[in-house]
Amino acid sequence: TGTDGSYLLRDSESIPGVYCLCVLHQGYVYTYRVSKTETGSWSAETAPGVHRRLFRKVHSLISAFQKPDQGIITPLRYPVVNHAKA
Repeated sequence: TGTDGSYLLRDSESIPGVYCLCVLHQGYVYTYRVSKTETGSWSAETAPGVHRRLFRKVHSLISAFQKPDQGIITPLRYPVVNHAKA
């Protein structure tokens, strides 16, 4: 079993160039689409009514979402690392 706040960022399976931010909360994985805007900034799909924020780097987006009340189900706390060898 995982820990609430565990997260990983992976390539979207359906949209090239887009990432999926997967967050575990109470046994369910919530997925948020992370994409690059026309101006080169990164943004994440968040809860309806939450102001869309733009970030110059994906790392900055992840750092911001480690704080509470950012429009996702729970703050990002524990990165999940893929140790599988290619």
